[in-house]
Amino acid sequence: MVRKTTKNELIELVKTIRLYGNRMLKGLKEDEVAWVPENTKGRSIESYLRHILNAESYWYNMIKDGSYEIFSKGIGFNDLVNSFKKHETTILTLIDNAEDDDFNLRTPEWEGDNYQKLKSRGTLAWKIYRTSMHAIHHFGQIAHIRFSLENPPTEKIDDYSDPWGYIWIGLFS
Repeated sequence: MVRKTTKNELIELVKTIRLYGNRMLKGLKEDEVAWVPENTKGRSIESYLRHILNAESYWYNMIKDGSYEIFSKGIGFNDLVNSFKKHETTILTLIDNAEDDDFNLRTPEWEGDNYQKLKSRGTLAWKIYRTSMHAIHHFGQIAHIRFSLENPPTEKIDDYSDPWGYIWIGLFS
């Protein structure tokens, strides 16, 4: 049996990931987006964002050929942030226009000697969950960089959390 999700679940997932991502990208200085932690194989905030966008482009181009671009190193941080916001609109439109089968969680299937031939495409729901898990992983790395730079997000998510999103209800009261 294939698990099925709903339109509302996917919309909430996309909006939540985007809210967190936009908070992690807001209020950064130019030198901060290019900073790479020393003595690591880490990336810069700009590089992580470019990677997130390119991964989304890869998976969503399987749905709508040519609707997503590839983001090269020549594209600046502000343009990447704007593209991140545009991707949200496009993904929400895909959800809105999705057919019933698109809400099934079905992974893509590959075949061939090195699994390079796509046998069947994953569903929209699978692609949204896949790219959301990927993005939240890298936004955690971006949050770590911001923490290292001592530049937390400037706004709280709600009345129950600090700027990082940590919930402190009743822990110290």
